[in-house]
Amino acid sequence: MQGFQDVVLDDKYRLRIPSKFRNEIGNNFVIFQGTDECLNIMSTSAFERFKAPLMNIPHNDRVARSAARAILGTVDIPEEDNQGRFVISSELRAIAGIEKKVRLIGFLDTLEVWSAEKVVEIDFAKPGSVARAADILEERDINF
Repeated sequence: MQGFQDVVLDDKYRLRIPSKFRNEIGNNFVIFQGTDECLNIMSTSAFERFKAPLMNIPHNDRVARSAARAILGTVDIPEEDNQGRFVISSELRAIAGIEKKVRLIGFLDTLEVWSAEKVVEIDFAKPGSVARAADILEERDINF
């Protein structure tokens, strides 16, 4: 998944996944807190792959279980209306600082939902950011 789109939530905080992302997300998906200051939307199949390593956490490893719980505890399986809209819960909106305007960013197998204000603060598009990103990935032996 790649690209971005700016969207405004309606008065009931509903979101419709744009068609350019819908084909990859499909009709069955989850939304949850991302590791950055955004929400993640994943197809259920991508989410199953994402959480598979967590299934191997030993029952007596309380710290790892607590960490997994922090991630999985925010998962919501939204119900879409007949127009393909779903409500982003107040809890998830608060976590990501989302009010009305959001930027959807396709990132690998995830659709990230960012507060428009946070995206401006982070400023993904500032000059040199792509070159710096390439350098960071190269430092980690991730060549593309």
